[in-house]
Amino acid sequence: GQYSKGKVIKPGKPQKPNLSDKKKGQLKVRWKASKNAVKYEVWISTSKSFRSAEKKIVSVTSAVFKNLEHGKKYYVRVRAINGKQKSGWSKKAGKKVK
Repeated sequence: GQYSKGKVIKPGKPQKPNLSDKKKGQLKVRWKASKNAVKYEVWISTSKSFRSAEKKIVSVTSAVFKNLEHGKKYYVRVRAINGKQKSGWSKKAGKKVK
């Protein structure tokens, strides 16, 4: 992780992610790197409040969610992780899947 004087630095909050649905039933999520982030937690849900969300933890600035329901709107949010420190959530992005 990223450290300062022996302490883990809290990572910066990611910006609102970009969503694209070039393939049927898939959503690709991309965002800009956050300062001091080692990993990112990505949530996707058909609920604006992210109830029963599918979650992924990745070490890159993109993620692909597959087997999504055609014609449904999905919401996505991202937060940065550095050790046990987590940023606040990005603004949510929403897109209807092909």
